[in-house]
Amino acid sequence: MDGGSRFQGPVRPAWVLRRAFTLIELLVVISIVVLLMALLLPVLHKARKQAQAVACQANLHQWALLFQLYTSEHEGRWFRPDGDPSDYWWRILEPYYDTRGYYKQRGQSPEGIHGILRCPAKTWYDAHGYHLIPVNYHPNDWLYDSHMPSDADVAELYWRRVDASRCPGTVPVLLDSYLGGGVWALFDTGTPPPPIEGLAYGNWFCTPRHGGFVNGVFMDWSVRKVGLKELWTLKWHRQYDTAGPWTKAGGVTPGDWPHWMRRFKEY
Repeated sequence: MDGGSRFQGPVRPAWVLRRAFTLIELLVVISIVVLLMALLLPVLHKARKQAQAVACQANLHQWALLFQLYTSEHEGRWFRPDGDPSDYWWRILEPYYDTRGYYKQRGQSPEGIHGILRCPAKTWYDAHGYHLIPVNYHPNDWLYDSHMPSDADVAELYWRRVDASRCPGTVPVLLDSYLGGGVWALFDTGTPPPPIEGLAYGNWFCTPRHGGFVNGVFMDWSVRKVGLKELWTLKWHRQYDTAGPWTKAGGVTPGDWPHWMRRFKEY
């Protein structure tokens, strides 16, 4: 051995000699992760909303079938409760679905038709506790085979039969709503939009359930999304003015709408 050489000590493994991360490198990695999360979260949120809208339309397709079965077995006529116009619409359809989950396990996990009584996107509960389950679909209350004396003044407005309209694709049957059940929601030409988002009273259907849209079933049994401002262009009853004051044809301007609705599409 060369006497001039110095003892170098034992050879250390490569992983011991590897340099640790610096603070700057850690900050760069964290910044990249945060940036990726910021980019991905809106995409995931949008995908979730789209999935909820698809699930809602799937629910309404099932309701369209139930309404079709009911009217086909009643000579094409709509509901005619025995002296009780406030009877819950889904109870009238009882013979066409399994209600064991609703009657035998009320308050527990939804079963049978219980699971399609609500939209998966957003649910409002009755502030007065009238509904034990969150029902947030509601029918067009002008679909009613009414022969009651109290309705004589508006009897000519009701769609008593499925084939009453020449354009059934414009007549709403069942839509997203703040609340469902026996609450009357007679949408008419002069029905104003809710002044505040979430203020249901006066207009049960104008709810931002799917952004600027709601989903609905129509008298031709089709299911599609409906713009919130488009609600005033649908043929709710026989004499409904589809070019009323809350439509572009009727002269409404963007500034006439409540502030929370001004960003939505005009019709």
